[in-house]
Amino acid sequence: MRIRAVAGWAFMATLCMFAGACNKNGVDPNLPAITTQPVDTTVKAGSTATFTVAATGQGTLTYQWFVFAKAIKGATSPSFTTPILAPSDNGSFYFVLVTNAIGSTESNEVLLTVTAASTHTSSANTLGNANPSDVLTQHNDAGRTGQYLGETLLTPTNVNSTNFGKLGTLLTDGAVDAQPLYASGVTLPSGDVRNMLYAASEHGSVYGFDSTSGALIWQTGLAGANEQPADSGTCTSAPQERGITATPVIDRTSGPHGAIYVIANTKDSAGTVIQRIHALDISTGAELFSGPTLVQTSAQQNFDAAQYQPLAGLQLVNGKVYAAFGPTCGAATDSGWVMGFDAAGLSPSGTLYLAPAVGAGASGFTLDGISADSAGNLYVFDQTSFAYQARGLTSGLSLARGGSAFLKLSTENGVTLIDSSKTSSSRLVPMASAGVSGSAVVLPDFTDAAGKIWHLALGAGSDGDIYLLNRDSLGSNAVLSMPIVQSMVGAVSSTTVAPAVAYFGDYAYYASAGNSVKAFTLGDARLSTSAASQSTATIGAVGAQISISANDASGGILWMVDDATGILHAYNAANLSQETYNSTQAADSRDTLATTVSSASPTIAGGRVYIATKNGIVVFGHLK
Repeated sequence: MRIRAVAGWAFMATLCMFAGACNKNGVDPNLPAITTQPVDTTVKAGSTATFTVAATGQGTLTYQWFVFAKAIKGATSPSFTTPILAPSDNGSFYFVLVTNAIGSTESNEVLLTVTAASTHTSSANTLGNANPSDVLTQHNDAGRTGQYLGETLLTPTNVNSTNFGKLGTLLTDGAVDAQPLYASGVTLPSGDVRNMLYAASEHGSVYGFDSTSGALIWQTGLAGANEQPADSGTCTSAPQERGITATPVIDRTSGPHGAIYVIANTKDSAGTVIQRIHALDISTGAELFSGPTLVQTSAQQNFDAAQYQPLAGLQLVNGKVYAAFGPTCGAATDSGWVMGFDAAGLSPSGTLYLAPAVGAGASGFTLDGISADSAGNLYVFDQTSFAYQARGLTSGLSLARGGSAFLKLSTENGVTLIDSSKTSSSRLVPMASAGVSGSAVVLPDFTDAAGKIWHLALGAGSDGDIYLLNRDSLGSNAVLSMPIVQSMVGAVSSTTVAPAVAYFGDYAYYASAGNSVKAFTLGDARLSTSAASQSTATIGAVGAQISISANDASGGILWMVDDATGILHAYNAANLSQETYNSTQAADSRDTLATTVSSASPTIAGGRVYIATKNGIVVFGHLK
């Protein structure tokens, strides 16, 4: 990089000699001038770093950030926030190139130092925002760990039926199957600053509530003129609304106040199903970026919105929004789509079609919400037997292996499948439904006893097996590989529902139908072979959803909603045999959930717990 900088200076000096337009230092005064340089930054692994530059100059200035002299995609603002950082990012060098119509000026090169994280801190809450108080994506962070590390009010000692209980319900116009999201310190048009809770209904509406008072700040319906919410059609005994199923994602750096990205399904008067991606202002609910944009693909691939629905959890990576689409009852069961959209304009940025493999006979293909690592790779753990085809490709499909698989997708140039690991071939049972907490959990870096750094992920299937996988070498592209670092057959129940998975404080948590919640320790880059602790209660037949709240590394609580019974449980995350609260303990059914719960993870933020149900969001917190 320094050779390039010197050569650029020499070229400018030559221009100055002939044009006579430079100052006494040999620099054209019309070039951008950097008034505030970025500075060296030190952060802990599992967090993000922000670099900022200030510049003046003639005309419009543009910005491009670099790491090790390589342009960072989407990093085109005066301030750049890195993705979640790992120890391997230590020693990276960054600079920014500021450009106008005259030319470019390069900033000082700055050093990023990444230190070891505390035992329990593995990731920030989102890519694009490092505020630990916010919940901006499904299962709390891009890795889908389920941990919320900004909770200062709820602890294992004060969450009990005496001090804690149901506060009320935030009503919506339809069922809520998406996880509620939370953004702190949002400035409204009036100038008031509120902590906001966001909910999306299957009727196709998005809500912005004041999380403190419960007041409705705004509501936006996403159906177009002469349209209504799409429904499940003949896939269920009675049609059910399918307006917004996938959990939205929020980018607080997008638009004037921040944007919430949503995919909505509607149906026109002729019965044609339409899918659109929307970006709404988190302060007002207004459409941004001249949206919405129709979800569609090339003619060769022919995406049918009636045959595929967006599943749990939109993902935000490097200025792009990614969504996963699984089949309805009318489509091939072992097929699906992953699509990307530009967060700044909603235009398509990549499509991956996972087509059914001829003769594979797989029993299902579903996606549990895409997880991501700090390099921008996407991960999916699923029951799959498919062929894959890049966007616009007209040649034959490439056959992938059948059985449960862990997929690694690159976002470097569109969306491409770059690696996969087959985890099961003889135990073919369907994977989780759309709402189940993500079963592909990206872990922070682990160092084993020999000093080797591992990039790992947790996976779990409805076959009862759990897996620890090597993200760097999943096996499909290498002869010498170690994709499955560890597998434990039958560690959790074998059912038709995949277990919910979470990570906190060097523990991996599994909540499996017909079994207890179990915690396995993670040390020396391996899982313990038996559970370190487990709950005494047994989970119902349709599974459960889990999330974990903590104040950084302390006060961990595992929250679980049993999908069958609708009971909210709170366990000491350090010892699951200690249940501090459940919603049946208070007298006179004070805390009973009177409506059916949805298969969405509980959201914890600001001393409250939010549960998605079929008629709104039920709110729990400290009783006055």
